[in-house]
Amino acid sequence: MKFITGIFLLLLTTTGFAQDPNLDDLAEAVEDYIEDYGLEDPEDILTWAELPRLAQQGEALTLTVTIENAREDEGFDLESVDLTWEFLDGYDVVSISPEPLDADNSMGSLTLYYNRVLEAGETMEVVFDLVAEKPGVHIGDVSIWDKDGSFLYRYVQSKISR
Repeated sequence: MKFITGIFLLLLTTTGFAQDPNLDDLAEAVEDYIEDYGLEDPEDILTWAELPRLAQQGEALTLTVTIENAREDEGFDLESVDLTWEFLDGYDVVSISPEPLDADNSMGSLTLYYNRVLEAGETMEVVFDLVAEKPGVHIGDVSIWDKDGSFLYRYVQSKISR
């Protein structure tokens, strides 16, 4: 079964599974959700997010999101890259590279619209230059969306100390 981590976490946090875990029921709920909404992970698209785990308040740091189209002969229609507010709450965003065509800061995340095709074998890095501002543990996710509504999800976490 193809597994969408974002849907898994959504169901885990919005249903009773967190209090009464039953992995068989959770797996079935995820499978039903995917079937109902027609969502699938984009095949042969590799993603990862790199971020220092610890930072001092006022320290500059970089979050790098890498998207690699590992397909041999097909492009990937990258629509957007999202970064959740829960994570961004601890940081000031100084710059983003490459600059998106458009951006939206609503619905729980900063959405960067790129609307471009990553050709077969092409890799793209989205670099967030940040300044650590609010002490604490900041957890969120990065979602990479294609034009068909499928997405890949990567978890980010760091701790800011005084």
